[in-house]
Amino acid sequence: MKFVARTLSLLFIIAAVRPLCAGEPAPEQKLSAIEQSYLNGNKRQAEKDIRSWAKAEPKAPWPKLAAANVAFHEKKYNRCLSLAKDALELAPQNADGYFWRGRCFEAKGSLLDAANEYRAALKAEAA
Repeated sequence: MKFVARTLSLLFIIAAVRPLCAGEPAPEQKLSAIEQSYLNGNKRQAEKDIRSWAKAEPKAPWPKLAAANVAFHEKKYNRCLSLAKDALELAPQNADGYFWRGRCFEAKGSLLDAANEYRAALKAEAA
């Protein structure tokens, strides 16, 4: 009987929380949508989406990573490095932050630094 009561209470909790999460896309999907928006030539919309996301989630690393992605595509590598660093300060085990730092170092010609960042990304991804 205790098992049934625990199971039912867990199901009620899941049923109550699920609608709250159902409408919100995953951060990776938002990142991809912003990148596609930018790559399709709609830079203004991409920047607007990043600003609104940062305002909605100021403690999340994802808006900073989206901005780093845009900065990378604009060849603003120092800005990209700074944004990725800020994202890593918020979430040190976020592999995407290390990945963008690696891409920037690679684009700047610092291949050793890029390799170290890619290694850190793999380590963070495995953790």
